[in-house]
Amino acid sequence: MFISHVTIKNYRNFGDPPFEIDLKPLTLILGENNIGKTNLISALGLIFSQEITVFRKRILDIDDINYSAIKRFKKSICDLSIKPEDVQFPEVRIDVKLTGMTDEQKAIVGEWAVNALITEAQLTYQFAPK
Repeated sequence: MFISHVTIKNYRNFGDPPFEIDLKPLTLILGENNIGKTNLISALGLIFSQEITVFRKRILDIDDINYSAIKRFKKSICDLSIKPEDVQFPEVRIDVKLTGMTDEQKAIVGEWAVNALITEAQLTYQFAPK
């Protein structure tokens, strides 16, 4: 099984429209400094990490939310033409698709399957205030 697709919205340097990437069974992430390689791995950690203390029980801080999204949110608060109930805090969303499962792995990811043959599974992390 491998991660075949990742979508990240409003998490750190990934804004809206969401960042999307298709991956192969073996993918190497290369790039200059400060373009988001570590943030990509951190986003995957929010979904896959079993170490809850490392990821603060999967609760985000304001610094984890994309700066541009927070800026738009602040502007909407100050815009008197927008009704208060229509002002929405930016949602952070991370979607991961898994493919290439073996029969043994299908038993584990069956609840996450997006089709009856269990050829693809999806996990989603979503953060927004209550």
